Amino acid sequence: VAPRLSRVDLCGNSIRDGGAKALAAALAHGGACPSLRQLYLDYNCIGDKGAEALAAALGRAGAPQLKRLCLGSNAIGEGGVGALDAALLRRAAMIGGESMLARRGQTPLEIDYSRLTKEGAKRLLARHGRSQPHTPIRMGHTALGA
Repeated sequence: VAPRLSRVDLCGNSIRDGGAKALAAALAHGGACPSLRQLYLDYNCIGDKGAEALAAALGRAGAPQLKRLCLGSNAIGEGGVGALDAALLRRAAMIGGESMLARRGQTPLEIDYSRLTKEGAKRLLARHGRSQPHTPIRMGHTALGA
């Protein structure tokens, strides 16, 4: 559909879970955006359901060139973050560790201002302690102190 598209910025469009699910359906078809490298979905009121749909698409190697996924300032909690993390690990195993994993200081998954709690972060970090490679995740300004 868009073979040359390398960057999509939908920040601040309030696409919510429904829009994230529609986007995930499009990404799940590997040929839809084969050159997509950066996807910005900050400030879109996306919750766990939308994040889980995106995770399912990415876990099936949708958008095979994707190197950066930004989901800051959404309503994503432990379920969505965990699904994204697990999907990115599966993806790395399927299409090579280079995709979506840290390379030269990149942060492939950014979920600043999420609803991840301190307990959720502890569980996520515990999983990372047991797995290699791991997905670098930037989690600034979350509810970790709560």
